Amino acid sequence: MTYFVISTKIIFTDLNFIYLLYYLAITVAGFFDYFFLSIMILDVVYRVPTLRNVLTAVTKNWELLAMTCILGMIIIYIYSLIGFYINYDMWYDRLIGDYGSNQC
Repeated sequence: MTYFVISTKIIFTDLNFIYLLYYLAITVAGFFDYFFLSIMILDVVYRVPTLRNVLTAVTKNWELLAMTCILGMIIIYIYSLIGFYINYDMWYDRLIGDYGSNQC
């Protein structure tokens, strides 16, 4: 009995077995909805070593990538504030709901 428990523990901690179990679950779910079949295309990342290296390079420096995204959002926010301030007259009528005299 202990051999069965130990072998089961080894099987369910093997990453390759967990991946194949996930693949089987997505395949079965694909019979019910085609959305799940689109998830199976991520298998290309697992099988092609170049894509796996790209994914590793991106996830290894995730903090730097996240900070770059935050900086980009701040720059876009400041740019939109400047654009709104410069073109305020164009947007003012739309903000207060005055769309002209031809509306009921």
